[in-house]
Amino acid sequence: MTKMEKIKKFSKYAVNALNMINALLLGLAQIWGWSIDKITASVIVVAGVISLYLVGGKLFDLREKEEDLGDIGHELQNPEEFITEFNETEDTEPAEAEEQTAEEPVEDGSN
Repeated sequence: MTKMEKIKKFSKYAVNALNMINALLLGLAQIWGWSIDKITASVIVVAGVISLYLVGGKLFDLREKEEDLGDIGHELQNPEEFITEFNETEDTEPAEAEEQTAEEPVEDGSN
């Protein structure tokens, strides 16, 4: 496991732990009358920053994969052109074969 993978894994656990702590504080504050607005706001900000880091990393990974796709990536960027080209090159023989087999009676042996 690389260092970046370890950091990402730790970050996921940290975000989950911060969200659980925040929920616990919010629940206990209502019961015991604590004023924890600044604490929960801080926890939310820290969890949000870590989440943004994780999402940013995923977006960066997706860009790298898109660049590796080459021609397929071009087709994904212009789906209308890809669909038009696909429809123009589509072979009609399988459809004709299906029509021929549909006319023949099917025996299932249930007589």
